[in-house]
Amino acid sequence: MCKDMLEPIADGTPAQKLRAAQNYVQEIKLIERAMREAAADEAASRGTDRYYSHDESLILFRTIAQTSEHVPALAQYDGAGGNGTGGVEPSRRQAAAAASAGEDSDAPIPERLRKKETALKKAGASATKAAAGGRCSLEVDVLDEHLDEMKGLYEIRPLMPEKMGHRDTEQGGLVVEPVTKERFEEIRQQHRDIAEASKSVIDCVRLTDRMKATLAPWHSEELAIHRHQPSDIRKLSSSRDAIWGWAITARQTGKPKLQLDLRYAISRKTQQFRLVPQSPVYDEAIKVTSLQGDSPQEATERPWWQRIFRGISEWISGLFGD
Repeated sequence: MCKDMLEPIADGTPAQKLRAAQNYVQEIKLIERAMREAAADEAASRGTDRYYSHDESLILFRTIAQTSEHVPALAQYDGAGGNGTGGVEPSRRQAAAAASAGEDSDAPIPERLRKKETALKKAGASATKAAAGGRCSLEVDVLDEHLDEMKGLYEIRPLMPEKMGHRDTEQGGLVVEPVTKERFEEIRQQHRDIAEASKSVIDCVRLTDRMKATLAPWHSEELAIHRHQPSDIRKLSSSRDAIWGWAITARQTGKPKLQLDLRYAISRKTQQFRLVPQSPVYDEAIKVTSLQGDSPQEATERPWWQRIFRGISEWISGLFGD
């Protein structure tokens, strides 16, 4: 599972590898949840005592997800738990089998779906779980494949200061240019194709028109970040830019690093977001010197976007107080 998780980004930075690992773990959990929902629906239709309510299933899912955080440490001991799998839950191994199958984006949807379902069955999943897990896994793959090709979908422009004075506050921002509705419709159409080819009625992801941007320093003692907007979530538009803004305060001199993660919403009901494949979209250091303040000339020489973000910040401070 670790090999499958890291293989696509063998040459990536540590931050990129971490983000890819997060996406991989999220995909596994989504597949597991889809299989669990399918099993619960099947049990309910048979009227057995093994039916779980929605809340009970969610609690069970969260418990497994939390305990799975210890799996990498356990995996080094061959045979942990007495089954030679490092203590990994059977459903997790099945989900991993689905995630690594049917990855050829040029292959037809039915063929990719068949390969994922076959991998699940070989790993011990029932026909019902295999159908649900295969559909979920392919839905995630299709999303990632399209969003990995950013050009033509939306243009991302992080806007961060290159240098600043100690204890000074500068403005940072992110601009996501208008979304191409046709490209979104392509993704939705492929999801409809998956639903038509699948025997499962359970879907696990749906692309929505919202994105979430989170700016954070590597070390909080070096930089303080305060967002200008009430929420990190923005609704995308086909006619105007989506803009995020932050006030960045230097707490220490040196070259502190900032990371900007961008996520797209994959569910309206659960407020679940998935990292864009290129995340972090910004991963750079800011040069912080002991010189404080700007001369009038330096202030006017700032990029237009920094002057705009600073103006917005001062206006907000004037309205609501510091």
